[in-house]
Amino acid sequence: TKPLTIGGNAGMGQLGVQRLGTAHNLRLCAPGRPNSLYLVLASLTSNVGQPIPGCTSTLPLDPDFLFNLIISGSPAIAPYFPNVVGVLNSNGFSNAPLIFTPNDPALAGASIDMAFVTIDPSFPMGCPVTEVSAVHTVTLM
Repeated sequence: TKPLTIGGNAGMGQLGVQRLGTAHNLRLCAPGRPNSLYLVLASLTSNVGQPIPGCTSTLPLDPDFLFNLIISGSPAIAPYFPNVVGVLNSNGFSNAPLIFTPNDPALAGASIDMAFVTIDPSFPMGCPVTEVSAVHTVTLM
């Protein structure tokens, strides 16, 4: 397993090794944002990132087809990434997000870059995103 990496104040880690045909929880950590809404996102790359509209923050994931499937809530991808929207606990943590990996040998060695944002629906300062995590790369074994 990879250790939880903190980039700034928010970070993401993985509980266990992501093997084909298995499911594992992600550990979200944003201790400065207890009880906040979160949104977990994924992309195949994180080379450039993208600005978050209305905010000064940059999301460290590249907009590709995987990112678009997740952000749109596509039913094609939802079974593999359940609980990508939720609420952090009173300590700013959550183990709820999951990654289900199909049992397809063609996926062995593939990597997925993931990050999450915390959200304040009252839009303080015109931006709903209050925290952006560092990228966590999940490699399928």
